[in-house]
Amino acid sequence: MHPRLWRILMFLKLFKNITLACLVMVITQASALSFTLEVAGKIDIVTDPGLC
Repeated sequence: MHPRLWRILMFLKLFKNITLACLVMVITQASALSFTLEVAGKIDIVTDPGLC
């Protein structure tokens, strides 16, 4: 494989991995924040109707 092509493919793979990692981090942080606010009583999130 041509070295330049290989370098471009590695860069694209790195970019994809960084994008996926950031997406997972955003989802995790958002759910953690909503859980914290719910526990603190700031917001009401009804996730399970049986809890009410």
